Amino acid sequence: MAGYTRLLYRENLITKQDMKDLDQCAGIRNMAAHGGFEDLSRERAGLMEQQANLLLRKLAELT
Repeated sequence: MAGYTRLLYRENLITKQDMKDLDQCAGIRNMAAHGGFEDLSRERAGLMEQQANLLLRKLAELT
């Protein structure tokens, strides 16, 4: 995911902040996928869901 995110940034398709947001979402996803549930909360999961929806909408506009 990091390579794809950086490619989008290098091609000026996303902003530096978008790149940071995507990295954060990937990190939270990896934490959950590898059993790091003690660091997750309902609030954090809700924020990630909202962020993912915003980023997906933005990426859909690129196609």
